[in-house]
Amino acid sequence: MTPTLLITGASRGIGAATALLAAQRGYAVAVNYSANSLAADEVVRQIRAGGGTAMAVQADVADEAQVMAMFAHIDARLGPLTALVNNAGVVDVAARVDEMSVARLKRMFDINVAGQFCLRARGDPAHEHAPWRRRRQHRQPVECGGAAGRAGPVCGLCREQRRH
Repeated sequence: MTPTLLITGASRGIGAATALLAAQRGYAVAVNYSANSLAADEVVRQIRAGGGTAMAVQADVADEAQVMAMFAHIDARLGPLTALVNNAGVVDVAARVDEMSVARLKRMFDINVAGQFCLRARGDPAHEHAPWRRRRQHRQPVECGGAAGRAGPVCGLCREQRRH
């Protein structure tokens, strides 16, 4: 059975590069995006052109209902999820914290922190809805920060992933 990988924030940058590499290594790839469907579709096109299997799936990782719907959609189209790369994150324009609006800080927290917890809970083998639970596979999601990781630590996201 082909392993299935979800990569959040996969329409560009580190996420897109990870999606292309994962497809080359035999994964069916779910390319998550929040707003840029054209970029996500281009990543999917490149994967398919290389003989891989992929789908684009829209979801705002800060919205738990959208995350749950995304997992169900992936499960229906590609099969049970076997791997997860938490890559979605935002920084926006570099600024000092005291120069940021409360709305911006809340949005960053929702995506970079709460969204990551939601994805991890969904991917935790002990969670009742976890894709791994059905198959009793105990795998750890990969956490990376993308642009957010380059700007500084974002709730412990892995800054080392940006080099790979």
